[in-house]
Amino acid sequence: MKVCKFGGSSTTSLKSLQNIKKIAKNKERKILVFSAFGKPFFDSKKLTDVLYDKDIKKAKTYLDYLCQIANVKLPTDKYINYIYNMYSKNNNIEYLVSRGEYLTCLVMSKYLKIKFIPAEKVIFFDGEEINYKKISKKIQYYLKKYDQIIIPGFYGVDTSGNIKLFSRGGGDITGGILAKCSGANVYENFTDTSGIKSVNPKILPQAKTINKISYTDALVMTNCDANVLHSDVCKILQDTNTKVEIKNIYNLNSKKTIIDKKNHNCQFVCFKQVGDYVQIVAKIDSVDKVKKFYDQINYLSNQYVYFCSNKFSYKNLIKGIYKSIEN
Repeated sequence: MKVCKFGGSSTTSLKSLQNIKKIAKNKERKILVFSAFGKPFFDSKKLTDVLYDKDIKKAKTYLDYLCQIANVKLPTDKYINYIYNMYSKNNNIEYLVSRGEYLTCLVMSKYLKIKFIPAEKVIFFDGEEINYKKISKKIQYYLKKYDQIIIPGFYGVDTSGNIKLFSRGGGDITGGILAKCSGANVYENFTDTSGIKSVNPKILPQAKTINKISYTDALVMTNCDANVLHSDVCKILQDTNTKVEIKNIYNLNSKKTIIDKKNHNCQFVCFKQVGDYVQIVAKIDSVDKVKKFYDQINYLSNQYVYFCSNKFSYKNLIKGIYKSIEN
């Protein structure tokens, strides 16, 4: 069986919605997890940010737009007013923000005609820890009852029944937890990029997609600047037999990245800002390239020191490192 997770950009256009419908027709995909509606064409904020801002009018505009492109009828005034009335009573910002995922899944459930199960009924925390045993029991119950289910990402409930959020990008974590607890063979993560690139495409647009990578290497990259997957997913699934596949929701036939427990020959360069410094990590798959790599590092490091007053960017350093291991 498969667990699918769809990022915020997956629900912002008719094309991506149509692709989701194609994906969901495969009944092997038992669990579908959604992040909150992303940035629509008419605004630069995501629904999550709008809810953080407590902007009732804009939240309704977003929900109306999603219903429009999905051709779903929903009393949006009723839902939005109820949510903000509840927030005014409990003053729980985590409850308010979690409604982005809740509302998105509500619409997608009607669009796909798949049973909607709120995360309140499935994802449980015990303090700061995830209660895998309780989640496994619940998810098995729902999988026996329904052919397919839709579950919101990003949040769960604590032992008192209060909403508790994961860190930003936590929809990925929900998908990872459900893949682990359901014993899924594959966890498909649909985003707006074609897998993990061997170097940040914002630095080098022509960077290649990594075909296969180990959980260990993927954890290094996701802890740095590979933001297509939350790093906690690698921690959750690294001891399971579940494979992660990172795919492009806008181009289902494009290249993808597979993450599993095997060691794979792959090369990459990633970086992380640490205070006033930049930490750069590179993996080389050939011993023959090591000397060339160090020669290039020494050259570029000298260039960096020499040209620092002329704003020689660390991005140029990363480009040089990448080219030294690719050629």
